[in-house]
Amino acid sequence: YLLRYRNKIPNSSKSTILFLDDDGGCYNSKNWTKYIQSIFYKYTGVGGVSIHALRSSFVTFAGNESTEAVMESIAVAMRHSRRYQQDIYDKRTINERVKPGVHFASKQVLQALRRPPPAIDVTSPKKMCKSLEDISDEDSDDPTSSNVVVPGESVAMIANDSTERCPKLIFAKVLEINATTKTALLNELVETFPGYYRLKIASNRWEEKLSCLITGIDLVYSREHRAYELRTPLDDITQIQTLQ
Repeated sequence: YLLRYRNKIPNSSKSTILFLDDDGGCYNSKNWTKYIQSIFYKYTGVGGVSIHALRSSFVTFAGNESTEAVMESIAVAMRHSRRYQQDIYDKRTINERVKPGVHFASKQVLQALRRPPPAIDVTSPKKMCKSLEDISDEDSDDPTSSNVVVPGESVAMIANDSTERCPKLIFAKVLEINATTKTALLNELVETFPGYYRLKIASNRWEEKLSCLITGIDLVYSREHRAYELRTPLDDITQIQTLQ
């Protein structure tokens, strides 16, 4: 526009206004709206586009990508309050608005879980599970013989008092992996009611060999129950353990 068209408008060199009408004057509110609508209709086939709709689309897009400081700056530039911006122009759904907050909170919780409490003794000789080596007599120390475990993953272990007739499992979330010692820092998931588990924050943490961990467990967080729902049958977990 600046390179090809504006200099063709009469008196354009004398004006500091960016968009000029055909006579080199300033658009009034009504004519400016018509001009914008004609551009959209010409290039997109969409008619009746209002300035309000353009403001709304810009604020909605910016809301998904920008910080609170940027949104405040946009409100000032548009000459309205932050509250007016939220109530009138921001068309994001509730889920879209809360998504950044949920992401931020989840990130903070995960970071807090990864910090071991001062009183914890992760070098304690106490073991909370049997190693798969004790069951299968296989050499699981070779990292190529076991599945890759990553922080945030749900895993299972066989309890010390587990028997073939009465299998008992321990579930946990992986907080950190130590590739040197081939161990994982775990946070226990405690069964609050049948089939649902919750994290015991900071109280039930320990280090365990990677060879003890049974991966491939389907534990899905349920907002309704505010707990992790175990969707993998116990018999299937035993099968997974056998395969690993």
